[in-house]
Amino acid sequence: MKTIFIIFFVYFPHFAHSSPTKPQFRVIGGVEVLSANAFPYQSVIFARFDYGSSLSSGSILSEKFIITCAHCIINSKNVSIFYGSDNLSDLDYTRNQIVLSENYVIHPGYSPFVNDIALISLNKGIHFDETVQPLRLPNQYEVDIDYTTKALQLASWGVYSNANTFSISLRSASMEVISNSECSEIIPANLVTSKVLCSKTSHCSGDSGSTLVERTDDNDYLAVGIASFGLGMCEEGKVNPSVYMRIASYLDFIAEIINPISS
Repeated sequence: MKTIFIIFFVYFPHFAHSSPTKPQFRVIGGVEVLSANAFPYQSVIFARFDYGSSLSSGSILSEKFIITCAHCIINSKNVSIFYGSDNLSDLDYTRNQIVLSENYVIHPGYSPFVNDIALISLNKGIHFDETVQPLRLPNQYEVDIDYTTKALQLASWGVYSNANTFSISLRSASMEVISNSECSEIIPANLVTSKVLCSKTSHCSGDSGSTLVERTDDNDYLAVGIASFGLGMCEEGKVNPSVYMRIASYLDFIAEIINPISS
């Protein structure tokens, strides 16, 4: 239980009374994103809680929905979402929506470290252009892909070094996927289920809500996982797994929300 408590404190900072201005999300290492449309699905989420606010990431699923992790937004009063911007000092307020908590769809089976996935229903549709595009969800031929040893991409804002160096620019990193059996040697085995996948290196105290993606031959951004939790040991080159909710395991949940069957 001691280990679990440490993970909870590091990765669920809004349950602790941290400073509202303290950055919570960081890609350790990685590179600054220079192209304005390198990750056109990326959105930044400012969630407002009773004690302050937090910053996390989300991804555009469709004109009306953002996907993120549940722990980033649960218990918040509302979220302010920006898209189409890579720099936090130059946010486009014409591409901003404030969404109340009643428009969150938290996975019904959510508990800390389990089913950590949520959708946010937007007030109005997003206009797509070359800098704003949705992710692609796995199709029936991609749900069982084994990503072990593959390098996938993760993008986020925030602190990007152990010196707490804060970046206001979007950064990306290549994350190598490891097998769940290797992951469970470090992460508690009961948390490493078939509904998750793990990266070899940590996304540190954050990137939570960011989507792990594969750039396909068709130049799509295939959604693979939602960054959720890890042990919080943020050292480059070390095997410190982080855990992602495997999006292919949640396609039914997503489809029920974004494509409801008319009665």
